[in-house]
Amino acid sequence: MENTSDLNNNEKKSENNYVYFNFKHGKNKQYKICLSSYYKDSDILELIEEKDFEDTSIEPIIVKVYRFKIIRDLLKKKNENKEFEIDIILEEGNETEYHYTIKFKDINRDFYEYKFKLEKLDIMPLELDEQFWIYLDILRNKYKKRQKTKENEDFIFSSILLLKDKDSKYNLLFYLSVFLQSFIIGFVQNHLLEFDPKKINAENEIPEKRLNQ
Repeated sequence: MENTSDLNNNEKKSENNYVYFNFKHGKNKQYKICLSSYYKDSDILELIEEKDFEDTSIEPIIVKVYRFKIIRDLLKKKNENKEFEIDIILEEGNETEYHYTIKFKDINRDFYEYKFKLEKLDIMPLELDEQFWIYLDILRNKYKKRQKTKENEDFIFSSILLLKDKDSKYNLLFYLSVFLQSFIIGFVQNHLLEFDPKKINAENEIPEKRLNQ
């Protein structure tokens, strides 16, 4: 039986949910990044991962992963589509602002944004499977979250949301990556309901190390 302190700690842990996003850019580029104006004062945007990206290009590339806490009282909901929206604002050296809007529906789950992209800036998202394994590594190794925890279930749930897009195709490696982790945390049935062979892009080869898994 859990003691009172354990219960209180668990309650505190369950109070916080986060939105995660990432992008890559040249090391010689510098960007100022912040959240929507109504979210700025909360000072909750965290750079949680920053590492070199292995690329064949001449310019060194860096990957950055951010997260911010979901503060329910500050969120604005769009009534027509029942989504919460938060603007991510990037500024270059010339102070020109570029906006990307993250949209999500459930403020009681962590949300992982895979589609962060700004055409007018020299930043691009990673491949979906690359993002998947980066996020998973952060959960398991940085935050030490065990496999069968709410944080891991939220991550898989957020990843599966991508598969609901009827107009998009995804490579098989991403499907298998989600399926593997769904199986591990006992979330398989939910994933199978979204599996559709017509949405697989079969042009991508699967690296041997992932195939072995």
